Amino acid sequence: MTSNGQVRVSNASDVEVIGAILGGDERAFNVLVRRYEHHLLHFVARMTGDQQVAEDLVQETFFRVYRNLDQFDTSRSFSAWVYAIASNLGKNEIRIRNNRPIVLFQAIDEAKDIFGFRSSSVEFGDERMRPDRLFELREMRSLVEEAILHITIPRREVFVLREVEGKDYLEIAKAIEAPLGTVKSRLFRAREEFKEFIRPYLH
Repeated sequence: MTSNGQVRVSNASDVEVIGAILGGDERAFNVLVRRYEHHLLHFVARMTGDQQVAEDLVQETFFRVYRNLDQFDTSRSFSAWVYAIASNLGKNEIRIRNNRPIVLFQAIDEAKDIFGFRSSSVEFGDERMRPDRLFELREMRSLVEEAILHITIPRREVFVLREVEGKDYLEIAKAIEAPLGTVKSRLFRAREEFKEFIRPYLH
């Protein structure tokens, strides 16, 4: 049976949970893991194109979070901090990989888990390029995943955070430690790259 203390921690804010952990309640760290693990896995998987690698990198992300938790500035967003760690690990993995072939995702999840796209947020003038429409065509699913993987790395990171994770511009700017203008510019170019990759397959 869950104790009242554990219930309170599970309903607490990130900063309050961190306070509990630093106060000696190590089990409270599981609250942070449960809150962020699923979203981080999807984010890193789309960055790297490899589900197994994503699982390893997310484990490493939480290890680094735990190790450095006493140095976290609680005036900052914990969400932005943890995404920044995961993002840096993902980019490092891609750099190490160099020219090795990209492994596409191993399995197709439900539509909302694959894309997380809101058609209104991805500004496609051509209705045929909307991810929700493309998903209706079974053979297009892997193509959409591949299109994401072909977006240039810094732009892909922003694209996934915005269009897949649903983060707002300010959250993204904090996560990647870049000016708001840079975020918007990268997102615009990422959308163009996505459309450019998809377009030849729609004729």
